[in-house]
Amino acid sequence: MIWSYSGVRVLCGENSRDTSQLSRDYSIRIDNSLAPIVSVFGGKITTYRLLAEDVMSLLKNIEGFDKPKWTHDAKLPGGDLNGLNTTQYAEHLCEKYSWLPQGLAYRLVCHYGSNTHMVLKDCFKVSDLGEQFSSDLYQAEVDYLIQHEFARSAEDIVWRRTRQGIQMDSARINRLNEYIDSTLNIEDVNEVTFNASLHT
Repeated sequence: MIWSYSGVRVLCGENSRDTSQLSRDYSIRIDNSLAPIVSVFGGKITTYRLLAEDVMSLLKNIEGFDKPKWTHDAKLPGGDLNGLNTTQYAEHLCEKYSWLPQGLAYRLVCHYGSNTHMVLKDCFKVSDLGEQFSSDLYQAEVDYLIQHEFARSAEDIVWRRTRQGIQMDSARINRLNEYIDSTLNIEDVNEVTFNASLHT
C-alpha cells in the first residue's frame, strides 16, 4: 500500500449504535435571539450549493437577504464544457493543442474543466509547460493553482488539489516547495511595490 485516506461524516440523530438508520442529510438551526446565528450540522460536501440556498431562505426575513435563488443551475468555474463530457472535452483539447499528451489533457479537464485553457495559455509545446515536478505535474499547472486556487505549499498542490503526491518522492516535493516559495516571494514583492505606488 502506497497511500490511503479517510473522511469523517457527521450524522445527526439520537445516540445509536446502528448508524445506518441515521440521516446523512444536513440539519440547519437558526437562533434569532440577538444577531442571527446559523448552525449547520451534518450533510455532505456535494450538497453545499443546496445547503447555501436553504440557509439564505431561512435568512430571507432579515433585511438585505431577500434574494432569489440562483446557484442551483449556475455553472461552477470551469464547468462550461459546451455540452461535451470530460473525455470529449479532453479530445477537443488534444485537437487544439496537438502537442498535449492525451492522459495529461484528461487529468487537467477532470481537475479544471474549461479552465484548462488558463493552464495551457502561452504554451505551444510540452516544454512551454515549464519545470516538470512529477510525471504529469508541470510548472504551468502549479502557477495556475497559485494564482487562481490559493495554493500556498506543495502539500496544497500534491495532496489537496491534484493527488500527485502519490507518485512523488520527498526530493521532488521539496523542489516543488522551493519553487512555490520563490514564486510567492516574487508575488509579495510585486504586491508591496504596487501598494507603495498607490500611496505616492
